[in-house]
Amino acid sequence: ITIEGRVTAEPAPEITVSGSDGAISSGSGFTFDDLPVGEDATETFTVRNAGTAALTLGSVTVSGDGFTLSGDLGTTSLADGEETTFSVRFEGDDEGDATGSVSIDNNDDNENP
Repeated sequence: ITIEGRVTAEPAPEITVSGSDGAISSGSGFTFDDLPVGEDATETFTVRNAGTAALTLGSVTVSGDGFTLSGDLGTTSLADGEETTFSVRFEGDDEGDATGSVSIDNNDDNENP
């Protein structure tokens, strides 16, 4: 008698984020194009649930001088395969380099801030 079985992974959400340059892997970044002093640029980011269970999104936090959240998440609950967007504005008020970060509270166990 042959007996077989399979254990599969428990359904789980999986957050992915992409910008105009494509997917942004966890821990990597996005660079805005150079701006003349006094001009602003806005980037829209797409958040997608690549998992097999509902992804719950919380607040989006943007930090760093010159960076602000300019468009909050369209929805905070994504079924598998669904996506939503948010936008970040880079304000070119002062000459020089600027560094900031974006954090999205969520229920993805391995990618929640």
